[in-house]
Amino acid sequence: MSFSDYMNGERLIGGEELRKCVLGAALKRPKELGCHSYITKTVEYADLFDDEVKETTSYLGGINKRWLVEGVVHMISVDNFDSFSMRADKGLQVVFQDYRSRNEVKRLFVKLKKVEEQFNGAWLTMINHQALFRLLRKVLMMPNEKNGRGESFEAYMALLKAILAENTIEMIREREMLSKIGGDTETRDATIIMQQDILNLDQFGENKKELEKAQMLKFLAISNFGKDHEEVGAAIKMIVEKQGFRSVYDYLLLGQMPLLVYHDTNKFGEGLYYIRRLDFEQRNGLRLWEGFVKFVSDKCIDIWDTERMKSIFSEDELLDNTCFRKHPVLKVSESEYVIVSVTYYAHLFFDGFWWNVKEALKSRLSDKAIMNILTKEFSEKRLFCVLVAQMVSDKRIVIYNGNCFDDQQPSPDIALKTRRHLYLFEYKDMRVPRKEADGGDINLLLKYINDRLNKEKDNSCGNKGLPQLVSDMEEFFSGKKPWGNDSKKGNIMIHPILVVNSRLFGVRGINYLLKQKLQQRITESEILQKHTKEIGDLLVMDYDMLILVASRAYRNHALFHNILYSYLTHLRNSKGSMNQYDSYRHFVMNRWESEMTELDKKRFKKGYKHVVKGMV
Repeated sequence: MSFSDYMNGERLIGGEELRKCVLGAALKRPKELGCHSYITKTVEYADLFDDEVKETTSYLGGINKRWLVEGVVHMISVDNFDSFSMRADKGLQVVFQDYRSRNEVKRLFVKLKKVEEQFNGAWLTMINHQALFRLLRKVLMMPNEKNGRGESFEAYMALLKAILAENTIEMIREREMLSKIGGDTETRDATIIMQQDILNLDQFGENKKELEKAQMLKFLAISNFGKDHEEVGAAIKMIVEKQGFRSVYDYLLLGQMPLLVYHDTNKFGEGLYYIRRLDFEQRNGLRLWEGFVKFVSDKCIDIWDTERMKSIFSEDELLDNTCFRKHPVLKVSESEYVIVSVTYYAHLFFDGFWWNVKEALKSRLSDKAIMNILTKEFSEKRLFCVLVAQMVSDKRIVIYNGNCFDDQQPSPDIALKTRRHLYLFEYKDMRVPRKEADGGDINLLLKYINDRLNKEKDNSCGNKGLPQLVSDMEEFFSGKKPWGNDSKKGNIMIHPILVVNSRLFGVRGINYLLKQKLQQRITESEILQKHTKEIGDLLVMDYDMLILVASRAYRNHALFHNILYSYLTHLRNSKGSMNQYDSYRHFVMNRWESEMTELDKKRFKKGYKHVVKGMV
């Protein structure tokens, strides 16, 4: 079934009807419209209430501001580790857990049931992170009502209405975004599912622990890299000392501490990460408290300082939730902090640190020199090539890197060759600009990706990505050095693999779209046309996912091959269904969740430790 088939719960509509329906979204009540993404249907105001929706903050007057902040952050932080999921009915149960016997609440459940029947087959949720982050900004900018009501039925009902009002705004925006997506049925469906994943990138609980692992590994790697490169080492030392820490490890441990110690759902409430001075006093850990306060001093927002928020919540900072990515901690009082987003907080360990290092290097080096050190020397040679090589233990597997090729010859960043398989890896350290990465205009993002990964080298575009993979394969089948006679044996299957240092490339749909572009380039190549049966499908993955796979397949290349083969077989067998748009990340993470035994998990942890040791 295509996307159009899912757009209405009672009848099927075609592409042209869909466009008319979507374009009229802003003029119709969502209840009457019925259009939604086939991935999720976010519950809107008109789904549960009969009166007209009002401006969001009008529902929240007279309510204690701190209570409101905690309520919204609680919903943002809902994840799979807690006692409820993102299902809409579970969300309602949590909001009204002390008031379920009230007739008003029973009526809401009856209405929700009707919505479920209308949108049969869609995942119904009240939690839309784009809407919740926007609501949190509005709540933070409200007057500082410290003595208002809270913990009452009226307060919970008002908060629910505010959440649903923001959901309504977000669903209208989503329908407008969907109206801009064209192409044939399969391309359109792949693009839609890609956009939906981007809008919710890193917001769900199942990825938080592995995100932390990836950030830790990269942080330790750049710290170790600073020992070998004087300029980088000096920049790291300056950053650490500026914040009053004794060493880079002190900086890391104090920053990471809340994620390790304070995710206690029984003590701090489901989904709410509170950091309190009182808890440190009881454990004789005031030095840790003071260190944490230093770490978050430039990363937090005082919920009572509405003047400072005017600059933090500027129009430029709203893209991609940049304001909360930079400030993922809220200061409630001098002795209490709450983490807005665990994922945004975890990103500070390396991503935020990387930008600080780059900024510190500006006083010492040119932009070109900085990018050469941080991108080529560190990211490509240290982060990527060293990681891939750790999956090899069999001496019969040959590793090819830049040293194996002539200076002017196209070469993969790294290649692994067994007796029957050649794995060509192309790596791109690509930080997608906020305007493209926020997912608001998928066509803008697709153009950026195409420019960076699918265009020949000229004054504006790089020659990394698909053109490079094509060149690598042509060199192999032409028998150029160092491949020699290997290409003439006729029994070697080539596996083109594109790894990008951006989690955006772990979303569903993107592998399908880039695979189509590579297939087009293969048909345009006179050399590759003769070898199509010897070229496997493209594999696209984000670097953070490669860290997990390398840990799972540490010194076990056969396991890496089996995971790759299973994924590509899954895609081929899913032609004509939504599963053909699966990403490598989505497929592997779900497979591991269902199949990993306790012994497998222990081996994974051991492999991760070995990988980290090998990187540093």
